[in-house]
Amino acid sequence: MPYRCENEYGADPCEIAKNGTVLADTDVSSSMDGGPPKCPGKTESGKTCGEPLVAIGKKTSKGGRRGEVGGTGDGFPWQFVAISAAVVVGLIALACLFLCTGGKPEIVIETDPVTFEGNQSGPATGELRIKNAGDEELVVTSITATPAAFAAMRQETTLGPGKVRSILIELQSGNDARQGEVVLETNDPKADRVAIKLDASRVPREEASSAPEPSQDPWEIIDEINRSAEHLE
Repeated sequence: MPYRCENEYGADPCEIAKNGTVLADTDVSSSMDGGPPKCPGKTESGKTCGEPLVAIGKKTSKGGRRGEVGGTGDGFPWQFVAISAAVVVGLIALACLFLCTGGKPEIVIETDPVTFEGNQSGPATGELRIKNAGDEELVVTSITATPAAFAAMRQETTLGPGKVRSILIELQSGNDARQGEVVLETNDPKADRVAIKLDASRVPREEASSAPEPSQDPWEIIDEINRSAEHLE
């Protein structure tokens, strides 16, 4: 059984203890009083140490074992290894949690329904505002407006996290359509297809123009003047 001297911090410390030298049982002699063997090393003053040796593997007063603090009899720091392993496992668990519940895009419709403003002389337009409330890039892959009287001014768009984008919808002039729908297809896993109403009820309809009355024949005007003159005579 290997032994170690613990006279490391005394008034006259032992060189064997300070150097951390491990003594084999063949290097020490049995104590005459039946106790643990005495340290054969020399102290700093040159005297024989003679302190009782402690068998490595035997519990000390601090609750550990000889060797490294918190270690075992062979000096291997098992407690340190266990703590390190726990930290590594914790980091792996956090990484898995992040990968499993990673960031996702989230589309928010800020104008529903989309209303239109315009007049009889040209097309009316409506503004569709969308926002990405997620923490990953939102991609709108398709924008389709129905009926054909409505048309989206763009076919796709990309929004970063927290960004807002406007999509213009146009109602062609000369159409009587006043209600419609625009459909967005996105990469939002919870809203990959979103439908928004279109309301153009406030856009005035074009009225049929009345044909202008033909101008009066100038010879008829002359005849009327002549008739009026005859009555005056």
